Amino acid sequence: MPTPTVVRRRRAIKAGLGLLALSILAAIIARLYLRHIAAPSPEKLSGLTGNKTELRGLANQERPRAANIISARFVETGVGIAQSADGNICVAQDFVR
Repeated sequence: MPTPTVVRRRRAIKAGLGLLALSILAAIIARLYLRHIAAPSPEKLSGLTGNKTELRGLANQERPRAANIISARFVETGVGIAQSADGNICVAQDFVR
């Protein structure tokens, strides 16, 4: 006697739900595994503290040219500091190749 259509549909739905559960479980395991073995950030490798990393991020965010500070293209730098008569301090930095 052939299997009724209702029974075949139930079996198909159960199989589909089982495959869905397995794929969700595999995705969760893969995410946990990849997060565990992910390479550390460059900041962690360089030994920068959280404050130094935050300051570097702010400097690079505010001024795109601030990336000169960490660029390997520039090998020398010059710094000038001046104080005006009213007490304001001006600082300038120049990068040289």
